[in-house]
Amino acid sequence: MTTSHVIQPRSPDAGSLPFFDATSATWLKRYDENTPGGYALRIRKQRVLELLDPGGGQLLDIGCGAGAMVSDAVALGYRFWGVDGSPRMIETCRTAFRGRTDAHFSVGRATLLAFPNAFFDTVLCMGVIDHVADYPAALREMLRVLRPGGQAIVSFPNALSPYAVWRNSVFYPLLRAVRPAYFALLGRPAPPALSSRATLFSQRRAARLLQEAGAEVRGVRYFNFNVCLSPLDELFPLPAMRLAERLETPDGARRWLGCGFLVNARKPAPAQTWEPA
Repeated sequence: MTTSHVIQPRSPDAGSLPFFDATSATWLKRYDENTPGGYALRIRKQRVLELLDPGGGQLLDIGCGAGAMVSDAVALGYRFWGVDGSPRMIETCRTAFRGRTDAHFSVGRATLLAFPNAFFDTVLCMGVIDHVADYPAALREMLRVLRPGGQAIVSFPNALSPYAVWRNSVFYPLLRAVRPAYFALLGRPAPPALSSRATLFSQRRAARLLQEAGAEVRGVRYFNFNVCLSPLDELFPLPAMRLAERLETPDGARRWLGCGFLVNARKPAPAQTWEPA
């Protein structure tokens, strides 16, 4: 399989908003689930926290969901700003963190952020880019609102991961095909679901996209080394998680097995010009 071809931006994934609205009240509980999905969320969050600058500042989380990063970011000295396309997710955040002056939330789009240039010291974007139609525009917006010298951490699903390829190209399409008939047999409407396939990225392509947006790539860290193809991982969750934990090597030789990776990047500071005294 080649991963160096140009992936064209897809149509907008607005159809997935009902899914995120419907799951907003229980989204944070997924991080605690003893399942492969819960493990994937936890290990991604852990890797992000390992990469975060310790100095604090203004932090923007694009696709903040129900606010999983808020408490950890604030504990590190950050003032938190969360943006999400799901109004229900933002309602959940505002309820959970009501009265806090160091956490702010708004409904918005990754491709059109309602913030001034160079406003943030750090920008996070996790689990978003693969479902954004015009992802180059989203990356440019991240760099626009980031101050010179600021840090951007962006997650991408790995195009080399057998698990990610299987779920995206085989398992999920099969589920989408049988869902209408399954719920028709049950005599009830199908609940909202993610409406489209994700875009998978090679490390090289992700780095190039960030560089084209104006960033300097400082490193890549892989996460979630689940290799039990669905539905085996869901039928046997504990063995699947134990195996993933044994394989977890974010920077090792088998890092290509990671289902996703984080790109740690910087917005270049302007060059200093010397002037005679």
